[in-house]
Amino acid sequence: MMRTLARFAPCVTAALAAVLAVQPARASVSLLLRYVELIDATRVAVVISPVRAESHWENGRIYTSTVARVDKVIAGRVEVGNEVTIRSLGGIVGDMGQSVEGEPAFDRDRPALVFLTLIPDGRYTVIGRAQGQYAVEHKLGLARVRASRQTGTLLKRAAPIGPLSSEVLDKVGAPAFEKIEGKSLDELRATFGSEWKRAHAEK
Repeated sequence: MMRTLARFAPCVTAALAAVLAVQPARASVSLLLRYVELIDATRVAVVISPVRAESHWENGRIYTSTVARVDKVIAGRVEVGNEVTIRSLGGIVGDMGQSVEGEPAFDRDRPALVFLTLIPDGRYTVIGRAQGQYAVEHKLGLARVRASRQTGTLLKRAAPIGPLSSEVLDKVGAPAFEKIEGKSLDELRATFGSEWKRAHAEK
């Protein structure tokens, strides 16, 4: 049976400490997400405000479904005001909690930019886990994004082999966060949004 969470992260740590049984998080290792991979995998890139969340058991693990309102569209076919449901690993059910390093975490009071892909049941997941979630910070009248610091260990891939130009190498091998970190939402809509449209024009 699903249980609605009363609070979102960053209160999760305190909540987990209060439950009777907490399963320790394992060290998280993920492949470093490349910018070109992010463009290809993204179904929608949106700024969201979490509304509510429900956690449940699934195949021996706890998963959380977060329902969020779309506040701004960077890329993809979705409307402002629509709701999306995002599935992530970890959460609290009854007196049992599971905390998973490297997974995205949502706070009702903090909007986030997320890069999402659709899964068969109609929910979304964040691409690259926490690598696909960015905090939205307002400074000097601009909304800029900051990469998650909760990604866990990221493994770099081997560099492409062959006489590639620096431009091609940068396009293929650049980590996603290097292209996104510190950008304003308007800049991302102009850059990532345009590149996403070109990449998905025939899909």
